[in-house]
Amino acid sequence: MRILILLLLFFWSIFNQGRLFAQTEDDIKKEAHALFNDEKYVEATPLYLRLLSLQPRDANYNYRYGTCLLYNSDNKSSAFKYLNYAVSVGGVEDEAYYFLGKAYHLTFQFNKAIANYSKYQQRAGDRAIRRLRVDRQIEMCVNAKSLISTISDLVVVSKKQVDYNSFFRLYDLSNIGGTLIVTEEFQSKEDEKQNHLPLIHYPSEPKRIYYSSYGDKGNDQKDIYTRTRLPDNTWSLPQKVSGFVNTGYDEDFPYMHPDGNYLYFCSKGHNSMGGYDIFRAPYNNETNSFGRPENMDYAISSPDNDLFYIVDSLNKYAYFASQRESEDGKVHVYEVRVERFPVQIVIIKGEFKSEIHPENTSLDIEVYSAASNELVGTFKTDRRGGYLINLPKGGKYEFRVETQTGENQFKQIVDVPYLKEFKPLKQRIEEFLKEDANVLKVTNLFNEEFNDPGAVMAEIIQKKAQLLPNAGAYDLDSLDQ
Repeated sequence: MRILILLLLFFWSIFNQGRLFAQTEDDIKKEAHALFNDEKYVEATPLYLRLLSLQPRDANYNYRYGTCLLYNSDNKSSAFKYLNYAVSVGGVEDEAYYFLGKAYHLTFQFNKAIANYSKYQQRAGDRAIRRLRVDRQIEMCVNAKSLISTISDLVVVSKKQVDYNSFFRLYDLSNIGGTLIVTEEFQSKEDEKQNHLPLIHYPSEPKRIYYSSYGDKGNDQKDIYTRTRLPDNTWSLPQKVSGFVNTGYDEDFPYMHPDGNYLYFCSKGHNSMGGYDIFRAPYNNETNSFGRPENMDYAISSPDNDLFYIVDSLNKYAYFASQRESEDGKVHVYEVRVERFPVQIVIIKGEFKSEIHPENTSLDIEVYSAASNELVGTFKTDRRGGYLINLPKGGKYEFRVETQTGENQFKQIVDVPYLKEFKPLKQRIEEFLKEDANVLKVTNLFNEEFNDPGAVMAEIIQKKAQLLPNAGAYDLDSLDQ
């Protein structure tokens, strides 16, 4: 019997391989486009890769494959190679500019995101622009530039990727109370039509519950509703919460803190930096209404969807879910400490220019502790001469600088200030002739402000996962390839 099963599996495998190789380019294209148009990007990814193997210079295959990579958690940065190529060769579909903008948006490069969203606006018709809500995407980028003016760190206790539909099952409510339920009991007819089942935090012996709903017929966005427990133990009719919580965009995943002071919820409106951001709104018991919400800021919120923030009664630990590092259809669930901490590392952003060889932008930089003579890190310039140096703290460091031709070497002590709050520091390295000798000079511009500090902060956030002592070299242009 076992041999028979193995033979059947063998012949089935041969059959499928024959079918696979028998597919024409048009067959593959039809299947890939159908998945792409249904926004099943992960499933479409291997099909577009096959199409690219047949036509590697096809602009639209590059655009669609690059877009698919945006929805694969480990391949977001790889999308730039294909999307940038697609828009550079011409003849590509207009949406390529939108998704290139989305790629920059998701990787915190907001100025470039706005530029490509704007190009899409110039090329596409009004109907397409409304469908993708491009104006709102640009607004979110503007919001993000102000929200990331400072950076703080979260202490992550645990992190796990799960299917989107079951992410809330990882929330441990033992120190929070109540249960999380998904029920049809509070669905409106419009919710049924939209296939929306609200996820509700159901406190122990609740007097009031909060949940999301499309409400009455014809609504195209979700709002936060509340119901009150009546004396006969039934629930009141649904009412939109009063105050400033609801907008003209989707709101979802409400959670009222046990102390009754704040409602936490997710919104694509307000000053979201992209997708759902997490907000909290103060509750006024006298007016039974909510004040103006505040964005929980980076790193709770991000340019991707961030969902269902639940914090314990002592405001020590919280859970939330995010798609920022997840492939399509999945989320990461984070357990974090509520207290935020300033980023401890020091970042120096600089530029190298050579008066002797202007075409040379390559420089090697080794940084040593001046006190112990231990190597702190090795860094390289990018193709434009830019560099990022990360240091564990302020203090005295010896910079050993060398052009990659090996023609010029230089050492200089740099006194890096201790910072009370995180901000990038500015620096310049120059190569020039002095008394017929090649000279390298490090100039600290630590008191100067950047022309676009938001863009610098976005660049640092994008690289933040790598910004650790001894992390090595960074290519600041690598995401644009």
